Amino acid sequence: MGALNAHGVRCSPQPWTTTRNTPGLPVSIKHHNAVSGTLDWRLRRMNAPSVRITHRPSCSCTSSCGPEGLSTQDVPAWSECIDILVDIGMTKDSAEKAMVRGFGWGSQAYWRQELVREPPSAQAVHACLEYLTINLGMDSNADKVKVLEKFPEVLKVDQTLMEANVGKLKKNYFLKGKALTKSIVRKPKVLGATTDCQGDCAGECTRCFAQF
Repeated sequence: MGALNAHGVRCSPQPWTTTRNTPGLPVSIKHHNAVSGTLDWRLRRMNAPSVRITHRPSCSCTSSCGPEGLSTQDVPAWSECIDILVDIGMTKDSAEKAMVRGFGWGSQAYWRQELVREPPSAQAVHACLEYLTINLGMDSNADKVKVLEKFPEVLKVDQTLMEANVGKLKKNYFLKGKALTKSIVRKPKVLGATTDCQGDCAGECTRCFAQF
């Protein structure tokens, strides 16, 4: 039975055929049994030219290519630093972020323009990791990763400053051994403290010993 039209008259379904010509690709489309909703599409390609799909080559550069503005000659050193950090358990993304902040290529919340876009140095990275291991007893790479993720600026903080702050922890808080190590892993920013306002804010909260 046909469907009712707008005037209430039942109409019989009629098959219909539509032919659509597309440049380079003529296609015949036949539609049958429109009322039941069953579609039978028959596509016929007539001498259609072959199509070659060309993919745009992806960039071979990874995160180890460094931040924008890094000179080409410094890219190998940057990549080497990333590899060193990845070797201790950091992801490439975390290692990249640590390098960007540690060497002053990103946020200046800690550096305050004292260190800006410092050239990457594998020697500096090795020295930092050695200090954390030997001087602070961080035998676990997991602890070093936590410190670098929380306070990446430690990569370039002067070791004399870190030693002075560690000495203050030992003297004022009576910390030593594993307790000292755990405290620094928990709040590594204390290693880079340059001031101690002792309650009278000096406006340098990101570098204040009071945050410990």
